[in-house]
Amino acid sequence: MTADELREALLALDLYQMELARFLGVEGQTVRRWVAPGGEAPVVVGILLRLLLARPELAALVGLDRVRVRKMRPREALRHPAA
Repeated sequence: MTADELREALLALDLYQMELARFLGVEGQTVRRWVAPGGEAPVVVGILLRLLLARPELAALVGLDRVRVRKMRPREALRHPAA
């Protein structure tokens, strides 16, 4: 997941960078590197965020109870890339 895709996903999920960092057990600086220009999040982070965008009800199951998907539609790039 590119930095732009990650920023858009966080915005769409109404999720702060520090909340994602705490949930993943990484330092805030790590997430900041991922969202910086040219940054890239690990594949598993992209999978998690795409799942939450598609099925927001899963947020409670993974401990992100306050996640609420905004009414906006994420860019086409946030969809899982074709294999």
